Amino acid sequence: MNAIGVVFIKEIRVLLASPLLYVFWAATALVVGVFFYLGLSVSPEPNLRVLTINLGVVNVVLLPLIAMGMFAEEEKQGTLEMLLTVPGSLWRIVMGKYLAGMLLGSGMLICSILCSIVLAWLGTPDWGAIVIALCGQALCLSFCLAVSLFASSLTREPLASGLLAIVFLFPFWIGGRILEGVGISWIQTLVQDLSLMEHLIPMSKGIFDITDFLWFVLGTGWFLWLTVQLLEGKRCR
Repeated sequence: MNAIGVVFIKEIRVLLASPLLYVFWAATALVVGVFFYLGLSVSPEPNLRVLTINLGVVNVVLLPLIAMGMFAEEEKQGTLEMLLTVPGSLWRIVMGKYLAGMLLGSGMLICSILCSIVLAWLGTPDWGAIVIALCGQALCLSFCLAVSLFASSLTREPLASGLLAIVFLFPFWIGGRILEGVGISWIQTLVQDLSLMEHLIPMSKGIFDITDFLWFVLGTGWFLWLTVQLLEGKRCR
């Protein structure tokens, strides 16, 4: 078994033993149920628009809970040094932890798929829009997890890394709203382009734009790359 598989299985076992994972799952299931109901109440058409937008907020606030110990806990317990001595690229270690986080964090996607089945039972939803909204949820999950992994690699305290991840993600969530009073249009445009919600909202409506897709993919890759570079620096110490 290669290094990615070894790290993946190890991380799955660690996360399944953590009560925070079950807190995350329970909170996600509750939020999905509440916002799915609200979405049905405010929209005459069966869709996942309200649910998808609010799950973006859940990712920003709750996803750091399951990712905060992935590197921070390893460093705190003194096992990170041993992990970094494994021959080969550190990408394999980062990807193993990333894939484990994606698998265990995908509980919200499963809940959303169940909601889609309910929509099919209640009426005739636009399945193209449903699929695009689900893709938006998966991409948002991926980006927030990558940011949380990067934050976890910055410190040896899991709680501090979780708070740091929320601090990193908050500007991406709030976006251009923090600069509504600024009269410089190009600054507002730049900040809006960097906003997570500006790219998630169109997908929640069933609108697919390659720019939105690439924003999430490149953003995820960027923070995973930063994590690898930070670990490389620790390896060389």
